[in-house]
Amino acid sequence: MKKLIAMLVTVFCAVPMIVAQESVSGVVVDKKGNPLPGVKIEVPGSSDWTVSDLDGTFTLTPPFECNKVLATYAGMNSRKVKLKNGMRIKMKEENWWTLKPDKWNLFVNAIVAVPDGLMSERNCNPAYGLMVGMVKNWGFYVKGNTNTFGVKATEIEDWTGGLIDKQKFTYRSITGGGIVRLGCPIHLYAGVGYAQYSHYLRTLDNEWYLYERSSHHNVVVDLGLLLRIKRVTVSLGYCFAPRNEELRDDDFIPEHRPMGAGNFGIGYTF
Repeated sequence: MKKLIAMLVTVFCAVPMIVAQESVSGVVVDKKGNPLPGVKIEVPGSSDWTVSDLDGTFTLTPPFECNKVLATYAGMNSRKVKLKNGMRIKMKEENWWTLKPDKWNLFVNAIVAVPDGLMSERNCNPAYGLMVGMVKNWGFYVKGNTNTFGVKATEIEDWTGGLIDKQKFTYRSITGGGIVRLGCPIHLYAGVGYAQYSHYLRTLDNEWYLYERSSHHNVVVDLGLLLRIKRVTVSLGYCFAPRNEELRDDDFIPEHRPMGAGNFGIGYTF
């Protein structure tokens, strides 16, 4: 029995050594099928590598634990393919759409946000702000915007019994979250934050009051896409509340106040 176990252990240990000595061959071509000489074929995480010949063929003796090889060539996208004998590796030229980022980049976007609901019904001005972040294949960002605009009020009676001659609204939001690259210059970003609507009324004695029944704040979710065109970044998204806050019945304000705002941005990547 002991001899049988010793024999099995010897055979088991010898198998990796045999596999490790096996060579695999393949060929490297461009997108038109033409052979590519001088392409480096390497085993990731090891010092085993070779270079394709003039006809694009190569032979590699990888470690037994290897199951993929990496092909690299100047001016073309790197390819990581499954290791097998007779493999055919097709290389494609790099361009701004397929080029993968090799370092972290800082980007700054100028943002224009348009609040919806009651704000848009009263012809408000857009809110302005900045979106700043760091990105590679993934990243993070923070975004904020604000605006204040005035609208001439009708003569309505406020809770103090005075007459209102003017009103103004303020919209503010700040969000932050993560960014992930979608295999091309298009990135998906998602985050959470805080948004606030404030409604102010001015009485005839020139005093401003916060009209609390028409003002509220809430946690918001921020979703959107970020496109990087070389050094230019363009963003498009929407910031919204998971649920709207219900307000008490009032002749002056609606029962619901949406907390959403669409936003567009353009900026530069450093």
